[in-house]
Amino acid sequence: TGHTLHHVVCSFFAWRQRHTREEWKFADTQVWVLDEGSLVGVGLFARALDLLLSHSKLKKVIVLGDQNQLPSVEPGCLFADMFYALPEFRVILTENHRSESALIVENASRILNRSPLRFAASFRRIDPEEHGGSDADIGPAIT
Repeated sequence: TGHTLHHVVCSFFAWRQRHTREEWKFADTQVWVLDEGSLVGVGLFARALDLLLSHSKLKKVIVLGDQNQLPSVEPGCLFADMFYALPEFRVILTENHRSESALIVENASRILNRSPLRFAASFRRIDPEEHGGSDADIGPAIT
């Protein structure tokens, strides 16, 4: 079952306040799979990891994400730092199974490598003069 990191953290403190004999709902967690790891800040990750290590049966952590994605708005570049610091633990997926986004993924790679972009055959630049307007009508120019 999937839950947000905030849910994991908040549920712990709610459980502690209830003073119940029931176990914390994540007490039996053995494997933590964190998706979109590049969007997670250091503080939230550390808090959730500390709670899971201290109050569950956690044995394995798997963090999924894109090291080239913008980092969290919170401090730190947790995912990119782990990606580059722990090469022996990383797996890089190279095949895209979403055919509708293949060109987007290819162009993202081209941007990272500072290569020219490739456009779909159906792409056509709009010439403002053809439409009796100015560049202001179609937005700022992309250079």
